Amino acid sequence: IKNLDNEELFAFEPGWDSTNHDQLFRIQTGNKQFTTDKGIKVGMTFKDLKERYDVDEVDVGGETGVHIIVKGFKGSFGVELPMTNDWWKINKQNISDTLQITEIIIL
Repeated sequence: IKNLDNEELFAFEPGWDSTNHDQLFRIQTGNKQFTTDKGIKVGMTFKDLKERYDVDEVDVGGETGVHIIVKGFKGSFGVELPMTNDWWKINKQNISDTLQITEIIIL
């Protein structure tokens, strides 16, 4: 979904397999104008996220990058890839507070 200036607001993604390909799987936004119930939006940092939500897990996937899963939010927060060759080793204990949120995913 785009606004009148042709900027993407949301992307709706279907499921992947034959049991859910006709169902809404998730909603994604990379637009800075939208905030969560606790005021988190794209462009804020991991530090900002930690101040407002209790971080449950840092999920690192080859195709999806780095996503932060927090308690009390049904979805995740994608953050920029750090400038390191072994970014896939990032976890809850060693992730940088300065990484910026690049997308919000709602399940």
